[in-house]
Amino acid sequence: ASGGASTSLNIVNDEGQTPLTLAVTRRNVKMFQHILRYIRQTSWSYGGAKMVKTPLDQIDTYRIPGHPIHTSRRWRSALEIVVEREVEEFADMDIFINLVTDKWNRFGLRVYATQFLLPYIIYLLLLSITLYLRAQVSQAEWERLANTQHSQLVDDRGGWELGQWMTYMW
Repeated sequence: ASGGASTSLNIVNDEGQTPLTLAVTRRNVKMFQHILRYIRQTSWSYGGAKMVKTPLDQIDTYRIPGHPIHTSRRWRSALEIVVEREVEEFADMDIFINLVTDKWNRFGLRVYATQFLLPYIIYLLLLSITLYLRAQVSQAEWERLANTQHSQLVDDRGGWELGQWMTYMW
């Protein structure tokens, strides 16, 4: 395909979609794969082996300053569309799996560990210490109560005084 076909893949329609992102929106896997095959660039080949690069400017969520597609406010990457619209047809494609895995390893894991996992572990540790210490205090109070004579705990009328209840219950 020559004579402008490559530039037509970068045209954004009124809804902010390129042909590649439109294929994702319409859940058209065959068209998406066809466009991917077209935009891929072969770096080298040797016999049956080859290295192929796929430009991520329409697939990844990262916006390149000054890129013609990324200047449109309505434009969304293919990955954003797959996630926002829950397009299951693309969820098991290698390009999306590798992209999400790479983003998780570079950014998400650190955020998860520092903002969610670490505070949760600290909370569990403090809760465990608090419960342990409270159990020790309760056990000591229980032993003291067990060793106290019943006559020492009862007032003249045969009942517990309010102060004694408060002391032994709390």
